[in-house]
Amino acid sequence: MKTMAVILATLLLLTVTILIILKRANVELTKKNETLQAQVLASETASAVVPPPAAELNDDASAKAEHRELLRLRAELTRLRGENARRQLEREGADKAPSPLASAEPRPAFQHRFLSRATWTNAGLAHPAAAMQTFLWAFSSKNEAALREVSGLDSNKEPIKLTGMALDYADKLMGAQVLSIGLPYPGNLDFAVATVIAETREQFADKEGRPFEALSHGVLTLRFEKANGEWRFTGRER
Repeated sequence: MKTMAVILATLLLLTVTILIILKRANVELTKKNETLQAQVLASETASAVVPPPAAELNDDASAKAEHRELLRLRAELTRLRGENARRQLEREGADKAPSPLASAEPRPAFQHRFLSRATWTNAGLAHPAAAMQTFLWAFSSKNEAALREVSGLDSNKEPIKLTGMALDYADKLMGAQVLSIGLPYPGNLDFAVATVIAETREQFADKEGRPFEALSHGVLTLRFEKANGEWRFTGRER
């Protein structure tokens, strides 16, 4: 009986001890739980309060984006100004561009000056160069009297003509650049040969078949002979 009482007392003591331990453990767990909850709450609170830095980051990103857009607009403005300046130069160049009938390239320096239809005249017959200008003037102006005067005579006593050319060559002829005037035969100083580049106005067509006028060039070799102290045109060499 006594033994039973000891056993029961021991069991009761163990039970109380276990209950105390469990209570303490529960208290510790409760404290830890509260601490964790406080930390979580503090973290959430911090997260809720932190948005300003995020907003600042957003503001900074927005400012950077606006800066990039400003740079892009400035670059576009610079490009447009350059394009406008280029077009202005093109328009000014077009306004100052020579006529399609004008030579596209500057003429190189020659010993003899360029003879233009607009300025050539009756230069007389004193020497081959003068006779050549007089012939070109008379030929292009279709001055028959002057042609008779500046041209030698054929076997039929008719003025020698410039042959082998188009029927409207006189109308097309715009100028001539004298390359050389020489005496090819040392034993005959009354015979001269002039080599010229004739400039003519021609009709062309573009790829679409649209007609346009432009200048064309070809070489002419003209003969001149001296008689009674005057030089006259005596034909074309081919």
